[in-house]
Amino acid sequence: MGLDIFLSTNNDALYLRSNYDSLRKHGLSRTFCNLMCRQNIIVDEDPELDQIGTITGVDVSDIYNMNNYPDENQMEFFLMGTESEMEKKAIIDKAETDRQAFKDNIEEVTNTINNLIAKLSQIDNLPLLFAQTEWDTLDRDIYFKDFNSDTGDGYIGNNFGRDLRNFKNFLDFVKGKGASVVYFIYG
Repeated sequence: MGLDIFLSTNNDALYLRSNYDSLRKHGLSRTFCNLMCRQNIIVDEDPELDQIGTITGVDVSDIYNMNNYPDENQMEFFLMGTESEMEKKAIIDKAETDRQAFKDNIEEVTNTINNLIAKLSQIDNLPLLFAQTEWDTLDRDIYFKDFNSDTGDGYIGNNFGRDLRNFKNFLDFVKGKGASVVYFIYG
């Protein structure tokens, strides 16, 4: 077992009731989850997503910011640990303020993902462009290889190209259903 990453929206009911193969079309791999976590692990060097932003000239902060949305499950967890109504109110007020920062972020995230796909599809051998890091927990030579090919089954064995295309497919699908906020949840 390991940590997984999932895409979520301000109204999951918009797409959860639909009949589609979400994992194959919209799933992000565990390696993508590790990629997102490396921002907090790699401190003396630039993590790979930051390097990709530099290589492509695309600001990846919208993707990182998706980690900061106060999901309802998180809220329940934090509220369980409170000892007073004042603490509860402070947590609820902060969450509402944080949610406002995400208002309609789906357009910015979509633009970022589209720009990354367009620019990375022009790069022949992305793994060669990375600066070395002390820990390569991503198996970079495999995960970032052959960007324009879809490797894996939509979850297991995805390469970075497939993960970004699945991400794009998810965004296009939920935007068509009326979603306006997109964020990551981990589980």
